[in-house]
Amino acid sequence: MLTRLHGDVLRKTSVAGVILTERAYAPNLRLPEHSHQEPDFCFVLTGSFTEVSGQLAAQLYREFCQPDPVSRIMIEGLVLQMMAETFRQTTASTPAAPPWLEQAKDILREQFGDRPSLASLARSVGVHPVHLAREFHRFYGCTISEYVLQRRLDFACQELLNSRAPLVDIALAAGFFDQSHFARTFKARLGMSPRQYRATLGSG
Repeated sequence: MLTRLHGDVLRKTSVAGVILTERAYAPNLRLPEHSHQEPDFCFVLTGSFTEVSGQLAAQLYREFCQPDPVSRIMIEGLVLQMMAETFRQTTASTPAAPPWLEQAKDILREQFGDRPSLASLARSVGVHPVHLAREFHRFYGCTISEYVLQRRLDFACQELLNSRAPLVDIALAAGFFDQSHFARTFKARLGMSPRQYRATLGSG
C-alpha cells in the first residue's frame, strides 16, 4: 500500500468524487514499488514517463486549469470516458496481429510524416490493399488514416512541449499540409489550439 505520495502538489480539486491533483517531481526520481487504494489515471505533461490516454487527459487538464461554469460536468464526463476506454482495453481478447500487419504498423509509426498510399504500403508487406485496410481496423480498432493522424498529433504534442520550434515547422515535420491545417486538426481533436496547448502544458 502506498503510504505517502511523492512530488510537490501544485494544485488540487475534487469533482463528483474524483480527485484531480497536479504534481511536480524531481528529475530522475525513482518511485518505490507501490499500489493505489483507488483507481488512478496518470497523465504526464513533460518528462520521459509513459503517457496514457493522452487526448482525453489533455482535455481533462484544460478543464482543471481553466474552469468555467460547465467544467465540473465536463470533468465528470471525461473521467467516465477514460474509465470506459480503459475497461475496454483490459477486457479485449483480440488475437495477436500477423507479422505482415505489425510490419505495416511499424512503417506507419516510423514514417508518419510521409504520405504513403494504401497501395504502396500493401505492396511493401505483400498483401492486397483491401485486406490490409480491413485487417488493420480489425486488430487496431482504427483506420490507417486515423492511426497516422494520431501519430502526427503525438509528435506535434511532444514538439510543442519540448521545443520552441515555430508552429509552421512543427506542422510540416509532423506531415500536415500547412500550419492552418495543423491548427484546425489539433483543435478539433484536443479541444485547444497548438498555442494554447503549449502555453497551458509547456514548461515555458
